[in-house]
Amino acid sequence: MVAMACNITTHSCNSVHGKAPEVTSVLPTGSVEANLNADEKIEFEHLLGEGLMATASASWATEQFSQRIYTFLVKGTKRVNASTTRYAALSAALTGKACSKAMTGYPGPRAGDLAAVLQHGNIREFWGTMYCLTKTGAFDTLLLSLLKLESPVWLQAELGLNTTAINTRWTDLNATRTLPSSCQYAQGVPNFLFPSFDSWVRFDFPASTTQGEKLWDGARIPTRCNRTRKMSDDRSIRPPLSERELGFQCCLAPRCRLHWRAGKDCLIVPDVPLGSFAGYRARAESLGYRYVAGPSGTTYNMLQMGKLLGFTTSELVILRATMNAWMRSPMTTVFSKSCLVPILSCQRHFAWNSGKTTYGGCGLSMFAQLKEPRSRPSIYGVQW
Repeated sequence: MVAMACNITTHSCNSVHGKAPEVTSVLPTGSVEANLNADEKIEFEHLLGEGLMATASASWATEQFSQRIYTFLVKGTKRVNASTTRYAALSAALTGKACSKAMTGYPGPRAGDLAAVLQHGNIREFWGTMYCLTKTGAFDTLLLSLLKLESPVWLQAELGLNTTAINTRWTDLNATRTLPSSCQYAQGVPNFLFPSFDSWVRFDFPASTTQGEKLWDGARIPTRCNRTRKMSDDRSIRPPLSERELGFQCCLAPRCRLHWRAGKDCLIVPDVPLGSFAGYRARAESLGYRYVAGPSGTTYNMLQMGKLLGFTTSELVILRATMNAWMRSPMTTVFSKSCLVPILSCQRHFAWNSGKTTYGGCGLSMFAQLKEPRSRPSIYGVQW
């Protein structure tokens, strides 16, 4: 989450070098999944998710994110337009063509349902709704509007935002605007949630230097999304659908085939190199991991949003683990999408013994030992 020091206006900052963890010439080997068959890998991934989801830390991170984003959307929107109601603020940010029945967990466009999800929705509903937020562009739009009216210091005092993170991104955004439009995504930072130059998410998309020299092809290619064949009452879906999810998916029917489309059904991961280095797929295969969608842009978006919302460095560790809890759902994505990159440097801490999963280092034991920071009961003056 720490951007590589680089002058966007004078250098091609997006390169193979400077990523975290480092792109090495030697392929990693020896992961916990290497000796598992396909069914065991799926079982391991889902057990990991269920274990993480059951921790108090995952509940804490979800609750804190919910409180902070609610404060930002509602109180922030009222600062821009004092007549805006909380339902109108939530509807403006969390609805639109980008948000549909295909999104796992998204409860639909009814403002009352959106408010309820932010208050007490299940983990799939809440993060599915936040996924919608990353697609509407409303976070950027509101933050830019606020910066025209107030200083970052006001945003910190009134909304709890991180002044340093805002200033850093604001500088990068302004520098990016000086680049030719054809370079602004490959070699710039065009919005507040865009991956930093040290992020492996940059490898998901083809990139060239500012002089037009090709660096790499994208690590994933969108393909036709196939709708899941699961029914709304499928026992593998945990937690079961809420009334909001069921109503949006099935209308008035008591059960129906879900409209959800998982990442594994929408993307393919080609075997392409990273310049002179082996690429993402080759590294996943060397470790024995499943792979479906490349480095997780959604995970980065959530972590970056959390950083802007005021999560501390230690709190972001909890938030990253919470992303793994969410994405281990049978209907979201799979282990390698959000875990592979951090595990490149710590995967040896996992073990698989006699069909039972044990966790260490980067796994459940580390997550469970994290102390939960105290909640902020005032929610910055905004009441549900």
